[in-house]
Amino acid sequence: MVMRPPTLNARPGLLLTMLGGLVGVLLLSALMFLAPVLGFPFIDIPHLMGGVITDSPRAAFWLGFWGFIIPGVVVFAPAFDLAWDFIPGPQVGVWGALMKGVAWGGTLFVLSGLMLPVVGALNRLPPSVVQSPGPFALGLGLLGALGLLGGHLAYGVAMALVASMGQGIFPGDTIGWPGYIKGEVPPGKLGAHDPRLPEYPPVGER
Repeated sequence: MVMRPPTLNARPGLLLTMLGGLVGVLLLSALMFLAPVLGFPFIDIPHLMGGVITDSPRAAFWLGFWGFIIPGVVVFAPAFDLAWDFIPGPQVGVWGALMKGVAWGGTLFVLSGLMLPVVGALNRLPPSVVQSPGPFALGLGLLGALGLLGGHLAYGVAMALVASMGQGIFPGDTIGWPGYIKGEVPPGKLGAHDPRLPEYPPVGER
């Protein structure tokens, strides 16, 4: 009888989580620019963020755009990976990823909602270019707050689902994969090697 070894660490890998962060932030960006088409007000995050640094609308847009994209991949995604064990929800499975993604997206919604009036107050662009949406974008009405919430939930769920894609692949499942030599050891080479057991395949044939 073949026994499937347990998962030693349920937390997703960092690279897969960062890939999920990229997918999530691209989805959030698309939803932000498509908001008027979907019946929601447009929250001009790029001009709001970039306007804190410069009073040039063109420069502010690009500074704010990349200042919006990059942290979603290299800051909030690694933070999500580190916090995985502490976020409510099952450690593995699609349902667990959905719960953790919703919780993380909700947390970022609160953070963003509190920061919007701050960047609005510090913004150097004229009102003809961008106006502060107020806390939680309520200055744009209830739909503004709902759009902000929906965008952050989409980011969190997309990132969590991509991050969890590697779960359920056990060491034994990788035997025979071309170029993959970890089939005979636990993840991360944890656990003591039993010298009485031969290695397969032999080192010279890997």
